[in-house]
Amino acid sequence: MDCSMAHTAPYFGHYSFELLFHDITNMPTEAKDEQQVNKKRHVGNDMVHIVWSEHTRDYEPTTIVSQFNDAHIVIYPREDGLFRIQIFKKGRIGLFGPLQDGAVVPKRLLSILVRQSVVHVNRLVRTSQPGYAPPFTARRRYIEVWCLVCCARCIVWVLGVVETVLHGAQPTKQEIAEKFAVDKFDDSFLGTLLHGWIRG
Repeated sequence: MDCSMAHTAPYFGHYSFELLFHDITNMPTEAKDEQQVNKKRHVGNDMVHIVWSEHTRDYEPTTIVSQFNDAHIVIYPREDGLFRIQIFKKGRIGLFGPLQDGAVVPKRLLSILVRQSVVHVNRLVRTSQPGYAPPFTARRRYIEVWCLVCCARCIVWVLGVVETVLHGAQPTKQEIAEKFAVDKFDDSFLGTLLHGWIRG
């Protein structure tokens, strides 16, 4: 997480998903920057914007434009204690919910309906991207790669030991690291070592 703008952020955790929000009103305002580029940089990368508007005029979704910002969920508090919802979405985004454009909801349901809608539109966007893998599939791939890296590190270590023992010495991790021009035997060791073997 980039902490250059703030050290905390609103967070919601559920057993099946987690949400972390960029709260632009709590990000520091830079007096010398009329465009507030740092704020826009963070919010401009978000797929969904949740906008709270107490203005009589409707929110303009082109306020912050980027290749992301696939949907806007705009909340307008009403005088009767209910909340009017306005939905803006890019053309490629299909129907999502449970909130719909023009809905009026009570305060007790507002937060859960907004969260569910955010999760649904986020999933719609992510699943439409090329190369998308469902979370469990992606997790399995990461585990498989990690296992390969661990196995390769063991093989490399054994080969280094065998090579050194054949020459009559007993290597240390530091000696093997020095042999392959790395500072220490750590996570960067394997990449450096394989690169050295491919080159040499």
